[in-house]
Parts: sequence; C-alpha cells; structure tokens
Amino acid sequence: MKNLITGKHIWWQRPNIRTDGDMDEERKASWLELFWDLIFVAAIAELSHFMMHGIHGFGDVFTLMLLFVPVWWIWNGVTFYNERYEMNNVRHRVLMFISMLPVAGIAYTIHDALGTLANLFAIFNIVARLVLTYMWMTAHRTELEKKLCTHFSVGLMVSSGLFLASVFVDPAYRIALWSAAIVADLASPLFSLDIQARLPRISTSHLPERFGLLIILTLGETVISSFKGLSDIKTFNWFTLVLAAESLLITFMIWWLYIDHVMYRVFKPGLWFALSWCYLHLPLFIAIIGLSATVGIITATPYTSAWQHVPLATQWQLAILLSVVLLVLILINIVSESHDHHHKLIDFHDRVERDLIVYKFLGLVFIIVVVALANAVIPPVFLLLAVIAGLSFPVINGLYIWVNASLNKPAH
Repeated sequence: MKNLITGKHIWWQRPNIRTDGDMDEERKASWLELFWDLIFVAAIAELSHFMMHGIHGFGDVFTLMLLFVPVWWIWNGVTFYNERYEMNNVRHRVLMFISMLPVAGIAYTIHDALGTLANLFAIFNIVARLVLTYMWMTAHRTELEKKLCTHFSVGLMVSSGLFLASVFVDPAYRIALWSAAIVADLASPLFSLDIQARLPRISTSHLPERFGLLIILTLGETVISSFKGLSDIKTFNWFTLVLAAESLLITFMIWWLYIDHVMYRVFKPGLWFALSWCYLHLPLFIAIIGLSATVGIITATPYTSAWQHVPLATQWQLAILLSVVLLVLILINIVSESHDHHHKLIDFHDRVERDLIVYKFLGLVFIIVVVALANAVIPPVFLLLAVIAGLSFPVINGLYIWVNASLNKPAH
C-alpha cells in the first residue's frame, strides 16, 4: 500500500481543478456539502435568536452585518473551493470536517461576540481562515492555479491578522479591526479577476444550487423565529392561528420569488456578472436574517391582543428589510438571464424581463406606503397582511405568466 502521508495514494491525493462549466455539465451539490451546511444553520440560528432581543436602529443592523459577514465569508470560501476542487476522497472529507470545527465555535460564541466571548469569536474566525488557507494552498497543480490560490490565501491571512490584533488591543478598537477584516475578505477576489478569467468557467448549475440551498435554510429561521414568538404567548386563539399562517405565508412567498426569479435563471456570461450575482446574495442573507428576527419580535409576547399596535420602529424595520429583499432580487434579475436548465419547468423569463423588475418594485412601494400612512396605528395581523399584499404583486404576476405560458406551450 502506498504511503498516505506522501500524497501518492488516490485517497489522499490533491484534486484536479474541475471543468464542469467548460464542459456544460449539470452538477449537483454533494451530500458532504449539504451536511457541511448544517453547521452554518446553527450559526445563523444563534445570530437570529440573538437579534430577536431587538433591532433598534442602524446600529443593531451594523452589528448584524459585523457578526454575519465573517461567517458567510467562510461559507463562501469553502463553497468556491468546492466549486474548483471538490473531490470525493478521504482527504477532502477530512478537511471539510476539520473546517466545521471552528465554525461550530463561531456558532457557540456569536450570541455574545461583542461581549465576554469576543476574543473566542475572533480566535475561531482565525482558525477557520487558516484551515481554508491550507485547503487552497495545497490544492493547486499549475502555476496559474497557484496564483489564484495565493491571492485568496493572502486575503484570508490579512483578515486573520486583523482578527488576531483585535484580541490584544483595547476593546474600543475591536469593531474597527473586524470591519477592516471584512473589507479585506470581500476585496480579495477582486485582485484575481484576470487569473480567474483564464481558468475553467464557474458552473452555472452547482454554484446557484449552493446559494439557493443556503437561502432556503436561512428562510427556515424565519419560520422558527415566528413560531418561537407565538409559543411565548402560551395561548392558542384565532389571533395566534392567523399570525402563524401569515408569517408562514410571507416566508413561502419570498421562497417563491427566489426560486422562480433566481434559481430558474443564471448569471450572465462574464466573470463580473458571476461575482455580482454572488455578492448580491450577501445583503439578501442579511435582510432575511433580520427579517426572521423582526417577525419573531412582532409575533412575540408583548402582542397578546389582536388590536395592539406594533411600534412604529418595528413597522419600519419590517418594511425596510422586505424592501432590501425585493431590491436585491431586482438587482439579481438585472445580472442574470433566462436559461433552459431544469428542463424548462418555467420557461417564460425572456418575454417578461421588465415585469420581473416592475412588479417587485410595485410591491416594495406598496409596503412602504402602507407603513407610512398607518403612522404606528396598525395591529400585527394587519401589518403582516399588508406585507403579504405587497409580495403578492410579483408573485401573482409571475404565476399568471407561468400558467399562461404553460397553456400556450406547443405540444411535443
């Protein structure tokens, strides 16, 4: 038997760069990737529950971004590593498991990451980035791949250094250092665009599926948070039943829009469109996590009466977060295009490119106008009903076009 440590054995060998995109091969997320996502669900759940204690203005939204973006970047980095180098062997499975351990630590510390657990949060972020750096730096086989892996690794090492510095400086400088680490992470791929353009194309099937799966898992937190708020009331009546149905319907409608208007499309040809598509998902994730906390707040203990008004600040919080969701979906529509994958289950986008944008914008405006006109005199039941009405603009329009296209589709 060949020595596993030398790297010559097939079960421990370094991977070759994948060429699914160049070969136009349909590629699905692996079972290992799906299992790996579970640890991020824990981190998202902890962050969502932490934010349920209250988002009181832009300061708390900034806190949400400060804590979520470093975690998301680890997920993004491993996702892109798998996009380039995933291989079903012992080496890859071991590395993926090792990468889960510091993320578990992040999930454990994230609820008090700005308090007594701040240093642990920073250390777990450093370890996660070091593991990811090792994965990149031991994967490449050609000089061009080495340059790409080095670019990504340098960015990870810079952000790791900033997290490390935050452990030893006065806590007053911690947020500034973490913010700088986030900037270093997000900016690092931009310095390798010329290299990436010469490598095999990014898959238009695997990468969208990975982002879509995490979106669905994040939406699941909206369901959990809303029912957590309802369970705190500890009374069951028509009010709790309606709130439960409304919060579930809102989540379902956001899922509907994402699946139809994102998953059934792909980013346009060109690296800038692919990167824009990926980066636009970041505010979408943040808005959905904030939305899950907000819905939980709206359905929580203080609202024991169907006619008690939701505080104006919470109303605007809900309206702004939903507006961000719709606005990001509009921008994703702009950088993506219709595609004939998924066996043309929904093949109507070419004729309604403008409608995909216009009706989301109308829904956005409707929600903001309702909150502005209500001026704090709106009970939770009617607030969520107004949200449902606003989301109905793009959902019903898409449903009409979908059904109409199916009825008029020529028989084969």
